[in-house]
Amino acid sequence: MVGTDPAQLRLPCRPRGDYQLSGRVVVMKSGGGHRVSFHLPVGEGGGSYSFAHGGVFGGIGRTKAPAGEVSVGKVYRVDMRVGSEDEEAEIVVRVNGAPHLRWKGNPSKLGMDMPTKEYLGIGTFFTRSTVLFSDLRLRMISGRAELLR
Repeated sequence: MVGTDPAQLRLPCRPRGDYQLSGRVVVMKSGGGHRVSFHLPVGEGGGSYSFAHGGVFGGIGRTKAPAGEVSVGKVYRVDMRVGSEDEEAEIVVRVNGAPHLRWKGNPSKLGMDMPTKEYLGIGTFFTRSTVLFSDLRLRMISGRAELLR
């Protein structure tokens, strides 16, 4: 999917259990303040992992990723592992195979960029950028994924 701002794509499935979402992201053209997000359902809630915000790596909620610029034209392999137990959730993110970000807490504290919390989703927001998402793969670690219509 290539999106120009604002662009959102809800993927028609809801993971019910722990899962891994992987994909590639390329900022093809930057309009300055690009924001690239993945929406991750967690338990009964959901939240957004902001891969890039304003040309630098973003974060999850108040947990910020390590400092670094997101380069135009560079391919980033993003692997997100989402798990929950009781009222605690954990999201672990790797970028190009290296540990990048770890968030743990109550899923209700997560911010959302998507209008519905139950869908997996990708999007660009508040930018004039062109972003390519490709090779998205969902792997269930436990539980199952429900097809949504």
